[in-house]
Amino acid sequence: MDKYRNEVIRFKETVKDGRFFCFDTETTGLSPEDDDIIQFSAIRYEEEEGRYKETGRLDTYINPGHPIPQEITEINGITNEMTQAAPTQTEAARMICEFLGENPILMGYNSVSFDEKFMKTLYRKTGSGDFSPSMHLDVIRMAREKCPKPHKLSDMAERAGLSEELRFHSSLDDAVATFGVFMYLLPMYDKEEPKDDLGGMRLTRISRWKKSDTLDRIYVGNSLNLPIYMDIPKGEWFIGANTDDSAVISAVHAFAGVSTD
Repeated sequence: MDKYRNEVIRFKETVKDGRFFCFDTETTGLSPEDDDIIQFSAIRYEEEEGRYKETGRLDTYINPGHPIPQEITEINGITNEMTQAAPTQTEAARMICEFLGENPILMGYNSVSFDEKFMKTLYRKTGSGDFSPSMHLDVIRMAREKCPKPHKLSDMAERAGLSEELRFHSSLDDAVATFGVFMYLLPMYDKEEPKDDLGGMRLTRISRWKKSDTLDRIYVGNSLNLPIYMDIPKGEWFIGANTDDSAVISAVHAFAGVSTD
């Protein structure tokens, strides 16, 4: 089942006739608390009649205020000389805030667990408020869902037929590649997935588990070991399969000998 499908569809609907930013960062290391951003890039796209049009770019090196480790330079090619005359962290944060605006809609690649954390630290350290995107689509989750390994951005860009001139570990080229991979994967979400055939599923038991007034569930055991339960306080079913929910619920009712929940 496409667990990220709803997020992708919600993103498409949200940016309709609107804008979003595809962004990426290069850093001095892997720790959002101990390391710093040394390059930030973002491309602004606006949706118009079903097409995404680029309408602006921000690409800047950032002076971290300390030497860049040699092993980092070997990865991304960014040297101390390249950042020496670059904006300070405070100056860069101001530029980024002006470009993105408040609560931007973002897209990145492995960016929820990495880049967003660095951005939050940058905003906090420079007194720039909170870095709080209103929506953040992580394209690597689309890649993991729709394509076999490997899922590195360079591998996915090659699969998508993107330009061989892209220089990965440059935040601007990585942002360009991320958008290209997004466009490659997006049509895969346009069609509703076929429903699983659960004709062989056999219900085995019904049990209730109550921990509190707000955590109270009825679990339905089954031969396929699918997570099926009803959240009693919410009055909602959770069925962990890409199937016809109404058919499963009807089967549960029949198994229990009742006509309603």
